[in-house]
Amino acid sequence: MPGKRSAGILLFRHVGGTIEVLLGHMGGPFWAKRDAGGWSVPKGEHKPDEEPEAAARREFQEELGLPVPSGELVDLGAVRQSGGKDVTVWAVESDLDPALVVPGTFEMEWPKGSGRIQEFPEIDRVAWFDLEQAREKIVAGQRIFLDRLAHACRGRWRPEKGMDVADLQDFAKLVRQDRGLAGVAIARPDGSVHASVVNVGVLDHPVSGTPVVGFVTLSRARKLVLLRAGSSLAVTLRAGWEWVTVEGTADLAGPDDPLDGFAPERLPRLLRDVFTAAGGTHENWAEYDRVMAAERRTAVLILPRRIYSNPR
Repeated sequence: MPGKRSAGILLFRHVGGTIEVLLGHMGGPFWAKRDAGGWSVPKGEHKPDEEPEAAARREFQEELGLPVPSGELVDLGAVRQSGGKDVTVWAVESDLDPALVVPGTFEMEWPKGSGRIQEFPEIDRVAWFDLEQAREKIVAGQRIFLDRLAHACRGRWRPEKGMDVADLQDFAKLVRQDRGLAGVAIARPDGSVHASVVNVGVLDHPVSGTPVVGFVTLSRARKLVLLRAGSSLAVTLRAGWEWVTVEGTADLAGPDDPLDGFAPERLPRLLRDVFTAAGGTHENWAEYDRVMAAERRTAVLILPRRIYSNPR
């Protein structure tokens, strides 16, 4: 029997060089007191024989009371949620005033077992968030769509004077020239910067498949304390007069940092992949795995938001 299907539209806009997305907080008593992880892309279920795009447009209008704004659809693909539901999302670059939203409603028995049927809004509030805020707000299984949107939008961003837009191929080229030795800078809450040197490589994200920059670090490292709190980071590679910088946020995968959608037993393979992507080799992988486990090593996967280099 085929699983459930859902489709939705994620609005995004550029504000001062930052990407913002429009999310809705899920209505009803189950979500009333939950903020983090209680927001969603406007979406809804559809039948197997219905076109997902048509369903996404219908569900957007049903949930927000407004039609999907005109604009190019950016295909963010589909993801299978932990419960088995397949969710397909498109993004559209457009503005929308949350004050204009008139949410649809649904009925349910509440309190449960009381026999009373009450009406609740599908979405009880709507707001714009930058991508870092959105990652904290959105349901965990939908974070991948934010990563894919950031990846799709990289070409829309233009760097400051004296810099050129670059991509991960440019970054990977420098990795090969100097075994991925790079400087990493992470923002502290007080505005200062924590800096260190790591070996980095370019590889596919183990959940989304999107190219990311990865490195491995100790679970007790200060940089992980900051990244666990949601700090942004930048990593810069240099070879001769060439340099490339990647800015973004990070997903963590380690014994003390479970990653949504990633099975813990895959961690040894991921740590090897990061190591080899940075140019590393090893004669005894079993010993490598043992040391990584004993040191409780964590993989840091940087989700690129901006990539730039010196002028060419």
